[in-house]
Amino acid sequence: MGKASFLEFHGGQWRARVAVPVRLQEIVGRTVLKKGLHTADLTTAEQLKWPHIAAFKAYLADAARALETQDPVEAEALKARLVLAEIPEDERGRDVKGPGVDDAVRATPSRYEVLHDGVIERAYQLEKTHGFARAKAYVAIATGAQTPLRHHADDFIAQWGVKDKTASDFKRALEWLCDWLRAAPLPITVEAVTRRAAGDFIVQSLEATRSAKKAKSYLAFLRAYWEYLDRRGALTSGNPWLGQRISKAAQVRSRSQIAEEKRPFTDEELAALLSNCGADPELLLAMHIAALGGMRIEEICRLRLWDCSGGVFSVREGKTVNAVRQFPIHTRLADTVAARVKKGNRDDYLIRGLRESTPSSPQRSHPLVKRFTRYRRKVGVGSGRSEHSSVDFHSFRRWFARKARDAMLAGDAGFDEWTLTWIMGHTDKDRPKSVELSQRGYAGMDPMEAKRRLIEAIQLPPQTGETQQ
Repeated sequence: MGKASFLEFHGGQWRARVAVPVRLQEIVGRTVLKKGLHTADLTTAEQLKWPHIAAFKAYLADAARALETQDPVEAEALKARLVLAEIPEDERGRDVKGPGVDDAVRATPSRYEVLHDGVIERAYQLEKTHGFARAKAYVAIATGAQTPLRHHADDFIAQWGVKDKTASDFKRALEWLCDWLRAAPLPITVEAVTRRAAGDFIVQSLEATRSAKKAKSYLAFLRAYWEYLDRRGALTSGNPWLGQRISKAAQVRSRSQIAEEKRPFTDEELAALLSNCGADPELLLAMHIAALGGMRIEEICRLRLWDCSGGVFSVREGKTVNAVRQFPIHTRLADTVAARVKKGNRDDYLIRGLRESTPSSPQRSHPLVKRFTRYRRKVGVGSGRSEHSSVDFHSFRRWFARKARDAMLAGDAGFDEWTLTWIMGHTDKDRPKSVELSQRGYAGMDPMEAKRRLIEAIQLPPQTGETQQ
């Protein structure tokens, strides 16, 4: 940009300006943010513009957070907060109308008061549908009295300077804290995390379901985030994580122990999940693909329409080198997938409506996993509200493997264990070398017909819902 960047000359004077990104224009309500600098001198304008530019960028960052949040009540509160924040402090009360003003005029509510009253009225409506705690949090966020827990997370990660894996682990810990606050129930805000709440979260979540080493790491991440909030001046009290420790006496299970407790869905559980999800067609389709193709959730969410053409799923990236693979689409899914391929652009995702992955949140599947967990609990599948239920989305993949094994053991299946390995994208590095040479080196890759037989051997239990296009 030239010398007069972030400036425009209008009516004989300079004013600061920042263009509003297209995706934020609807929520902001304008295409450009402007502020008069009351000077015709360019050099003076260059000096005066920076505080306003910084304020504009902070405003747009708040708008982006309001747009991206997955919580509709929080999003609504953040939008109301943006509108209220636009009104200058000296225009928020009746007294600003000055002495000697007609009493009727003085009694007229200011624009801020009208909007504030609207927030309170909306909170009464939310209380009826979402409960008192959520309504109270809505008012606190909308009026700026409290800050959403995730509000500064991306800024923190940006200045943290850590690898994507560490940033992802931090986001995961923050989501666990959000889930715990929601179940408490407490507002999902920074201010709700008192020292007592932090201690309870450690005992009931971090210590209860993770190894001591992992629990310490996650605690360190949360402590660092609050230190950052303190430096930003975003805390009204001290850091609740300081001095908190993972108890040596805590009965903490290791990750391997937790993994061993996971199991496939029963046929009855699978039928219940697939029969009651008509209101969420994207989740319903993802569940069908997982059950009838054995795919991992992130692989499903990264499928683009050009990966689903010709009656074949093509997984182009995944957890391991073996995850890159192709296999036929089950006939139960074929029409639904083909319809989406026909209607959309080849670069569109098969599972629609999810946020793009970012360096701070690399997994596109994360919102869908959360939706599935809430849905699973609502349907009553799994072990209640336990964070580490014996079933999760990966249990579709376990169910697929079990059904393929059962079909193979029944005889004359037309496929073998190698077919299952290649369809599921499992590593075969631990197989005996002689078997690997004879099967892979000489016989070559399992033919597509064997894969098709395996896929078609998987049959859903009766009375399940149909996938939605």
